[in-house]
Amino acid sequence: MTYALTFDASACTGCKACQEACRDKNDLPGGVLWRWVIEVAGGEWKQSGETWENSVFAYNLSLACNHCVHPKCAGVCPVDAFQVRPDGIVLIDGGKCMGCGYCAWACPYGAPQYLAERGVMSKCNFCYDSLDAGLPPSCVAACPLRALDFVAVEATTSIPAPIPTLAPPSAPADRLSLWLLPASAHPFPLPPYSRTEPHLAIRPHPAMANPLAKQIANREELPPLPSPPPVMAGLRRPLDLHPPPGLRSLLTVRLPAGIRDLILGCPYSCTLNASRLISPGSAQMRSATSR
Repeated sequence: MTYALTFDASACTGCKACQEACRDKNDLPGGVLWRWVIEVAGGEWKQSGETWENSVFAYNLSLACNHCVHPKCAGVCPVDAFQVRPDGIVLIDGGKCMGCGYCAWACPYGAPQYLAERGVMSKCNFCYDSLDAGLPPSCVAACPLRALDFVAVEATTSIPAPIPTLAPPSAPADRLSLWLLPASAHPFPLPPYSRTEPHLAIRPHPAMANPLAKQIANREELPPLPSPPPVMAGLRRPLDLHPPPGLRSLLTVRLPAGIRDLILGCPYSCTLNASRLISPGSAQMRSATSR
């Protein structure tokens, strides 16, 4: 049995109660969000004779760590700081994490967040302490319209129980179990390249099927969104990427040989030496990648 989050986009008003409840429970500093609400908008107004017509639409999407079937964050961690519980909840062991940020690079949803005061990565832990006590996650408990919920899934091929909604009984009850769908079929702005099979079920907002261009309307409120993986033109071509903040703190730390080799051989062509970080475009990097 594993847990899956459910979200009714047709009922969410974008109040961000879930986001604030998560920050409050986990005492997160400013700039760090384990759950965030994305506002998506599109359409325009056009004049037609003496009247104006519009195609304007908007919807909200509440996101956090999806505790995926295949958590890439756990797979790339060089110190094995991630734990996957039998119920599918993915956790970070702060005692092992060294803040390198590999997990943030690997996660297509941008879930891992860097805690500067502790020098470690952090993310949603599904409020496992509340679950173990028979209580819902804080974000679920805070949602005034029950747009956010969670269900127990007996197998990765199971469809979760009906998602609570304020829609009338005659309304369609379609829901998207994202772990059963290819990423290209996930609603905007979820990345179309993910292969992690997120444990998230969404009741779509009607505007999600709108063919018009969509954009994130509140990007300034959100943590940095991950970019699609860079397309490598060859294994020897250095990539124009920058290390996350935690990696810089490692420059003065004496690392075990095994971890140092992992960093030196990282697929993002970031090279670490004893005293400084060699930038991807430097002569040293060109020399290192040409061998």
